[in-house]
Amino acid sequence: MLSQGQPLPVDGNRPLFSVLGTSAGGDGKQTFKLPNPGFGAIVAVGGSSVTSPRMLAQSGRHMTVQDSLGSGAISAPFRMPKPPAPQVVAARRLITSAIRVGPARGTPVSRELAARMQQAHTDARTAAIERLSPGNRARLDAAIEQAVAGRMKPYGVVTEMIASLTNAEADAILEISDTMTRAFQDRPDVEPHRNLQLEAARFLTSVAITREQMRTIYARERLTER
Repeated sequence: MLSQGQPLPVDGNRPLFSVLGTSAGGDGKQTFKLPNPGFGAIVAVGGSSVTSPRMLAQSGRHMTVQDSLGSGAISAPFRMPKPPAPQVVAARRLITSAIRVGPARGTPVSRELAARMQQAHTDARTAAIERLSPGNRARLDAAIEQAVAGRMKPYGVVTEMIASLTNAEADAILEISDTMTRAFQDRPDVEPHRNLQLEAARFLTSVAITREQMRTIYARERLTER
């Protein structure tokens, strides 16, 4: 059957109705409708036009221009796509900078250094949360809770905090980030911050999510991939 929005009786089409339901219309008791995508497609096989789904199934489909349109077919010239709008470019950059949950692949560190890093992480978490207003603390806790429960991706926490951090909060959080960075590198200086709200939200999220919470999120991501 061609999908053109036509009604069908539920009786006699129950396997199809169990898939589509009433998403395209119908009362769901006696009738339901096939979807109507609102666009058409011209299909040809070996130069002959296909006039029905059954004919298409029986004849087979070929993907080359000559097989589809005949021996005299000419390929259309290649056209360079238009460059994306600045808003699209900015959105893509935001997505690529997202926090990605994955297995650690670092070089082994000594117990002393590992203890220092863990303590620095704990201190940074405490200090960063103390710089937040009560409303933003509640907002951060709620977003992390949703991420742990699987109702939000980890980067959703970052997005939530980008929209709510004040300039003063972002400055204070980035100062904590810089202090933590200086403690574990030879150079006293750190890279300048280009996007205060984004970088502050990312650092805040990285220290606010505990190890146990991150293990829960990572385990769920692995199960989803399987």
